[in-house]
Amino acid sequence: MKLFSANKSFLGRYDRMLAAYAVTLLVMMCGLVGFSAATGAAGNGVDEAQMVLDNMLRAQENLTSFELPATARVYLGGRNVLTANVQVLASRPNNLAVKWLGVTIRPRKGIIFIDPAQFVSENYTLSVLARPSTARQPSVTPRFEDGHSNDGWVISAISRPGTASPLRWKLYVDPETWLIVRAEVITADSDTCIIKAKYRNAGYRRWEPLFVHAEGKMVLEEFLPDVLVGLIMGQAAREKSAYVDLDFSDGRSKKA
Repeated sequence: MKLFSANKSFLGRYDRMLAAYAVTLLVMMCGLVGFSAATGAAGNGVDEAQMVLDNMLRAQENLTSFELPATARVYLGGRNVLTANVQVLASRPNNLAVKWLGVTIRPRKGIIFIDPAQFVSENYTLSVLARPSTARQPSVTPRFEDGHSNDGWVISAISRPGTASPLRWKLYVDPETWLIVRAEVITADSDTCIIKAKYRNAGYRRWEPLFVHAEGKMVLEEFLPDVLVGLIMGQAAREKSAYVDLDFSDGRSKKA
């Protein structure tokens, strides 16, 4: 009788040990699954960002260069201070020049014509900030809106430490055309510029700018020769927020 009781007690302790072991094993497995899921999600985020960039490049693969006339309007403190006819010349990747009244300026940060090829570099880290949340009807031209996260892809492109001109980009990409319809860029000194763009279809996988709007303190240095900033607007202009509109609506490509 005592032997039976002893065996029963032993079996009870064995069952409890086995149950505890099973619980421990289950917790460990859940942890491993969670870790794998988190790692996979991070990996998928990187893959998604690369997928979006690949589609952006493919959408513009036939736009190797262009030369277009445009009407430029410069606003300072809400006042139109300059209107001029300019010529915009671009060749990929990110080689841009603007001719103002016989003076040529080469923007250093690439904020007029944002070429996605400039992000194909080890100098940038890409990630997905938002994905399209709803299906959209196809359109002939990309929509020109504020680019809320549910309108399309939102991609972060951050230059790696040690680059010559560290920038932090937020790109709003139309999911139908894979074009950048809005961008926000922040410099190392926290200067922010917002760029919005409309495009026109100029052929198969070739979209040319139709209208570009850029605002922020860095705009004057990017768009205007120093002589125009100094002589026409004065040194105080450098401390004021400005925006520039480039209207290509009457432009025709002269070089493919």
